[in-house]
Amino acid sequence: MTKIWDRARALATKSVAAPLWLASLVIVPETVAADLADIQWSSTLSFDREMQMTWDEGTLNTEFAAAPSFLTTAKTSTSLPNGAHLSFGADVLLTGNGVATTNGETELEGGLSFNYRQKFGTNNDWQYQVRGESDILMSNEELVFQRQRLGFHLKYRLSPEHSTAGFVRFGYRDQNDDRLLGYDQTEFLGSLTHTWRPEDSDLTFAGTVYTETRRADYAQYSYDEVGLRFMARTPLSETNEMTARLSIYQREFQDGYSATNPTHRDDTRIKLSVEVEHTFSDQLSGSAYAGWDGNGSTISGLSYDGPIAGVAITYQWQ
Repeated sequence: MTKIWDRARALATKSVAAPLWLASLVIVPETVAADLADIQWSSTLSFDREMQMTWDEGTLNTEFAAAPSFLTTAKTSTSLPNGAHLSFGADVLLTGNGVATTNGETELEGGLSFNYRQKFGTNNDWQYQVRGESDILMSNEELVFQRQRLGFHLKYRLSPEHSTAGFVRFGYRDQNDDRLLGYDQTEFLGSLTHTWRPEDSDLTFAGTVYTETRRADYAQYSYDEVGLRFMARTPLSETNEMTARLSIYQREFQDGYSATNPTHRDDTRIKLSVEVEHTFSDQLSGSAYAGWDGNGSTISGLSYDGPIAGVAITYQWQ
């Protein structure tokens, strides 16, 4: 019965979510189209040392790897007559050797998105958002996966200092079976976030609790995850800002790790980083971060810990 439900959920997510958000990209009132013509472009060149997990002929490998990446984004937005805010985005990410794949492949990821935001209630204390995304990942000119996601966000401002937001997201990942069989996944994510901005202060604190479920064609790739995320941000000067992040999660898989290793995989991961951003001008900014990433797993080869770091520079073309 569980497998029947999982397949039904996959079909519903794929057949309903994708057409819904795709339709929003093309059904735009003529009165809005002119405002959407003003596109904001940005490009980011970065170099990061991060933990990468990659599949190699059915075996999962872990390795800290460092390499450059180049991200270009485009965004256009407008205010609608009813007071709502509508935006569309596109991005292309090129990742060099050693990052995202440990076998030296170069990856190209592209995505499209839309976001509809509307405030309501007394003093506009409530706000809801609908967001759709579609992504595709290529590796050495070969398709890796296609993925569609649809999310709903509801936020309530309790006071000028405090706000709470709930978020749910559904998704479907269509994996290239020639690269990894049985990895097609349905996704569900639910989270609750509270944000606090102390009075007469530029500090911002946020905490999130979430749960995520992914169900794949093969149970060994299916898991349930619960986690916590914390963020603290403060300006250091007019041109510098510092952000600290901490994330913790526990992930439990539904079946044995592999045909030759029936051990159930359970992971507990802790990641901490501190980032400093500097604004050089209205168009140019840079950032650098450092931190630690550690994972404890029932599969010995998937346990790791080590330092992470990265630098980036971003240019706003408009």
